[in-house]
Amino acid sequence: MPYHTIESQQLFLHDKCMITDTNLLTSAILPSELHHSSSKEFLETFSSEYDFIIPVEVLIETWGLISGKTGRIDLALELYNWVASPGNATVVYLGNEFYNASKRISEEVEVDIVDSILIYSSQTLAASCRLANPIPIATYETRDFIKYVRLMHAKRKKIAGRQKIILLNPESLDPNEYEF
Repeated sequence: MPYHTIESQQLFLHDKCMITDTNLLTSAILPSELHHSSSKEFLETFSSEYDFIIPVEVLIETWGLISGKTGRIDLALELYNWVASPGNATVVYLGNEFYNASKRISEEVEVDIVDSILIYSSQTLAASCRLANPIPIATYETRDFIKYVRLMHAKRKKIAGRQKIILLNPESLDPNEYEF
């Protein structure tokens, strides 16, 4: 049986990068969304300063939400056109290791799988690139992330060393650091 090879991907990440959540991208594309203006402005303003990292799962989920809510493929294609424009974003397929670790987080904490992917990616990509801090996650919805932090904080009371997650609200631009 012939093999299909998926090219490996090397990422150069630096301290000026952030991972985007589905809600930010959906809000930027759909004019009917509550945070439409601030999301669009955020992406336009910060794409020259930051490297936006979009896990492929976020891109797929965003496509589904946009086309499902509106029935308009043209709006979903607007997202793809923005992503494909040089300098706007890097779409990453993180592979089975990331998926399996994210799945464990999702099962253990009972949170959305895409949020689990963002949590794991934020910490693991930063560590593998020797960044000083986890990669911030740009999101409006923090419930699943806070749930994860609370569970990890409770588990780590007996463990030496601390970890953290950084959530950035694209509207207020206030980064919130949660240690556990």
